[in-house]
Amino acid sequence: MRVYVPGVHDSKQVRVFEVQCVPIVEPSLDIVTGNVNNEIYDSCFVALTLLRTNKLLPENQRFHIHFTDSELLKSGPSAGLGVFLKLLSMDVKSDMNLIVTGELDLSGNVIEVGGFYEKLEYYCKNSLNFDGFIVPTSNFKDIEDKLFCDKLEPISHISEIRGVLNEIITDNIHN
Repeated sequence: MRVYVPGVHDSKQVRVFEVQCVPIVEPSLDIVTGNVNNEIYDSCFVALTLLRTNKLLPENQRFHIHFTDSELLKSGPSAGLGVFLKLLSMDVKSDMNLIVTGELDLSGNVIEVGGFYEKLEYYCKNSLNFDGFIVPTSNFKDIEDKLFCDKLEPISHISEIRGVLNEIITDNIHN
């Protein structure tokens, strides 16, 4: 399964970046690469903390998390849910391509993100390239009828992620 996170630049242009994760032995710390700022680091560490404290990842396993397209600086907290999903699904063998946005807090809540209209517009125009778009439920107030498109999956807490994935997989099998 490939997980992509959208970023909105100053010009309101949206770029998507794949989140790649691999387990590592050394060094003894998690690594985050791909020309990212401190907000992205924070998002990665919140996702890792949630996975480890909920016993979804081994406590002592470390990871290298990479965001593609290293020539572009990535910023903002909205990659947290995408990182969480990628780490959770590393062993899932699937050709699915998901686009994911959402900030996480340490309680596992999925928080509203900025630039949502632009991200949604991008997804609607490119939805044939993706099997689903996982978004914060709290951003749904930003959706206008003209931008509503298929395979939008709202989520308000990380506990909902497995159900959302099952729904996306089922929808893709039947379509």
